[in-house]
Amino acid sequence: IDFQSRSIMAMEALLRGGAAVLLVSHSSGLLEKYCDQILWLEGGKIKQAGSPSDVIEAYKQFMLERKK
Repeated sequence: IDFQSRSIMAMEALLRGGAAVLLVSHSSGLLEKYCDQILWLEGGKIKQAGSPSDVIEAYKQFMLERKK
């Protein structure tokens, strides 16, 4: 928890300073909070790119369909 907290604080400092940050995560909450644009990769290829809300919604729908 301490490492995660320090990492997020460091990333926030970089973002405040205007740096571009590449965040790789499975956490949709982190992606929505910190990203302007996201990529969904499937099998090493771009499945979708765009706003976090659009891509995350498409991913959730994909996962629901896949479970059927």
